[in-house]
Amino acid sequence: LDSIKIKTSRKVGNTTFAEVKLDPKVADLKIDTDLADFPGFTQMSTAGDKILWMLAKVKTLGIDRLNQKEVEYLSNKLGDHIPRKSITPVLSTHIKNKKIYMPLEENVRYLKILNPGLEYLKTLNKQ
Repeated sequence: LDSIKIKTSRKVGNTTFAEVKLDPKVADLKIDTDLADFPGFTQMSTAGDKILWMLAKVKTLGIDRLNQKEVEYLSNKLGDHIPRKSITPVLSTHIKNKKIYMPLEENVRYLKILNPGLEYLKTLNKQ
C-alpha cells in the first residue's frame, strides 16, 4: 500500500529521497525487443540480464542511464515485469562484477551499464 501513496520525497534516516519520475524521453521511447549485435530481450534468462539489456538498448537510443521506475516501466513495455523493489537484489552480481554502476544523483538512484556489461551481453549472443 505504501507504493500507492504519492510523495514528493521520503526520508530514511538522515537521507531524503526525491520522488522518482519517468523522464519524458523514456516515456516516449519506441522500444522493441531487438538490439543489433546482441541477443534479443526475450532471450535473456534472468531479470538481471534483462535489465542489462534494457540499459544497453537505451544507450543506443541516446539515453545513458535509467532510474528504477524507468526500468520497471520499460520492462512492462517489453512484455515482462520487473518490480522496482526487486531491481537492486537481482543486480547484485552485476554490480559486484562492475557491469553496472548505480550512482546517486539529485537523491535518485540511477543505473548505468559499463563496458564489462556490454561485453557480457555479447557473450550471451554466442550461446
